[in-house]
Amino acid sequence: MQLFLKMDGQQDKQLTQVTSQNLDGYLWLDDAHLGYYQDNDGDENYQLNMINIHSGKITNLTPFPSTRVAGVQRIKNKPGKIIFYMNKQDKRYFYPYSLDINTKRITPEFARSDSLWGPIYDQDGFARIKSR
Repeated sequence: MQLFLKMDGQQDKQLTQVTSQNLDGYLWLDDAHLGYYQDNDGDENYQLNMINIHSGKITNLTPFPSTRVAGVQRIKNKPGKIIFYMNKQDKRYFYPYSLDINTKRITPEFARSDSLWGPIYDQDGFARIKSR
């Protein structure tokens, strides 16, 4: 799979040139950046990549080996911020993190305890559902 951009009145612009690695899912991170999941030769450890639609520059936002990213979502009232889940700490569990796409800083949002499991965030970035 390749990603293409269609702008009004312009030809399609190919954003990715992937030959050996799988792309799986994509979303707008902000007006200038598209995010997409990519694994390494079919290992299903999807990392989050970001491409600048103007320059074509691709940045791996989660370059951690043997780690999988899932559930990426934008935070409506915080432009440039996203929340996602990653199993970096413990391969058995996905923990929530926030990321500033401008600084590339990743911040843990919640640490799992024995009595509380992963929260689900709303579009404003608030943990609304937590399970026990």
